[in-house]
Formats: sequence, C-alpha cells, structure tokens
Amino acid sequence: MRSFIDQRKTSREDEIGIETSKSYLECEYPIDEDTACVVYIIPRTENSAWVAASFEHIFDELLSNLDEQTCDAIVDTWPMLASLLYNGIKERYQEAALGVPIPIAAGLGMLAWLAAKTVNTLF
Repeated sequence: MRSFIDQRKTSREDEIGIETSKSYLECEYPIDEDTACVVYIIPRTENSAWVAASFEHIFDELLSNLDEQTCDAIVDTWPMLASLLYNGIKERYQEAALGVPIPIAAGLGMLAWLAAKTVNTLF
C-alpha cells in the first residue's frame, strides 16, 4: 500500500490512474508532475466498500506514550484527529475513522495508520 501523498506518480500527465488487485482498487490522483494522492477502494460487502488512505507510521511517535496531558493536547490542537482516533477505537467507519491496524488492513499484509470511511449502496 502506498502513502496518501506519494512521490512515485505512475499515472500519465493529469490522468487519474487505477490499478486493480484481488483485494482492492488503487486510485491515483495527480497533484503535480511528480506527486499524487493515493486512495484505496476495498470491498466490504456486496453493496459497500471502504475508501481508505494510508498514512504509514506518521502517528506512531505522537501516540506511543499517551498520558492525560498528551490526550488533552491532541483534543485541543487537532480535534479532527481526536475524532478519527475515537471512531477507530469504536469501529465507527461510517463516520470515518483512523486506526492501526484496522480490519481492512488485515488482508493487505501491512500494519500502518489508515484513515477509512464506509461507503454504502455502491450498486
């Protein structure tokens, strides 16, 4: 899985690139000549999927030694991050969540921070 912001752009010019595998679709959206945003569409049920982005190990150090003061600082400084982490703990992917590893990563051979959202009624 590639990071959300990736320097290895594979699509041509301004075209959106899509790669397929047995487990997911990889969608690459060009930002500039050398960089792209990468998101994954991962089947969940017959009519739903997760849309996810990998943030690799970016939050490891910040969250490695959580004490009350650090938790308060995260909530005050980055309320969206706090909300995504809370949703990940509670497995509330309908609202968007952040976690490591979350169930969608299990079959992808990785342990990385993923932001994910459930998308229903695809078909």
